[in-house]
Amino acid sequence: MLSSVWRLRHFVFPYRVRLIVGVIAFGVARFLEALVPFLTAIAINRLWEGNYDLVGPVAGIAGVVVIRYAVVTFARYCVRRVGLFVAFDLRQRLYDALQQQGQGFFSRYTIGDMMTRAVADIALIQRLVAMGTILFVIVIYATLFGFAFMLYLSPILTLLLLPPLPFVFWYTLRAARQMEVASKAVQGRLSDLGTHVQENLSGIRTIQAMVQEDREIARFSGTNQRYADAFYEQARVNSAMGAWMPTLAAVCSLTIIGYGGYQVLNGSMPVGNFVAFFMYVNMVVKPFGVAGFIINLVQRAAVASNRLFEIINLEPEIADAPDGATPEHIEGN
Repeated sequence: MLSSVWRLRHFVFPYRVRLIVGVIAFGVARFLEALVPFLTAIAINRLWEGNYDLVGPVAGIAGVVVIRYAVVTFARYCVRRVGLFVAFDLRQRLYDALQQQGQGFFSRYTIGDMMTRAVADIALIQRLVAMGTILFVIVIYATLFGFAFMLYLSPILTLLLLPPLPFVFWYTLRAARQMEVASKAVQGRLSDLGTHVQENLSGIRTIQAMVQEDREIARFSGTNQRYADAFYEQARVNSAMGAWMPTLAAVCSLTIIGYGGYQVLNGSMPVGNFVAFFMYVNMVVKPFGVAGFIINLVQRAAVASNRLFEIINLEPEIADAPDGATPEHIEGN
């Protein structure tokens, strides 16, 4: 299923420069964010030592915040524009493919299903390219810079936080498989819903003439309920993925308070460094809270892209004859 997501690279490639610039800008923004706890530690250590010269750290924090705001705004603009362009190209490609299909195709696929693929499925891919890219690079940069500064402040305390990571990796893979199944069911039920509405409204005059409104309402209720049930299952899996992050944060906090507090008491770690270490842990752990959301985006976009390429890859039913010729001038006869 993820092979369909990989095929999207051909649609992203024309806008690679804009995407790369946005990703680099996010890295700069995360580095600037990582400087805030470092400058905070300097300020706290000076206060603890009785030094009230805080002009440098305070001015540094203010400057970092302002510059980061500008960089993040620019980075988001770049990446989200790429998502918009990819969605535009996919929509055009799908429409071109539909124009080359004949009656055989439209007897197998309903108009409601095609509308769902053209609107809802492409919207999911756009969210993956734009929002998914942003969240993914934030997680990567937060982990990279967060752990780098944590190792600088206390290598031993940083290593004590690593044991839970294999469990996190295992649970993420398990949840990804569950999300793939749930996302496929949701997209299928959504297509059923669109098909039902399209067919019903197309024949609304016949339904009303035969006084079948109540029967059609009851049928739609069943279709709607099946979609709601599938969406509920997807939400359950997604919620479960987000629930374990507070547990991981609690384990990290207990470790820091235990060993980090001991280092502060014996004088091997300054108070400011202890506070900054807490801030870096939050910087690393907090983005992982959206890991479930990222997996959700990837799996739903995988299903959506697979449904799109299913149509785009079909051989055209309407094609010019190999020996066909177009008149140079058409009289209108």
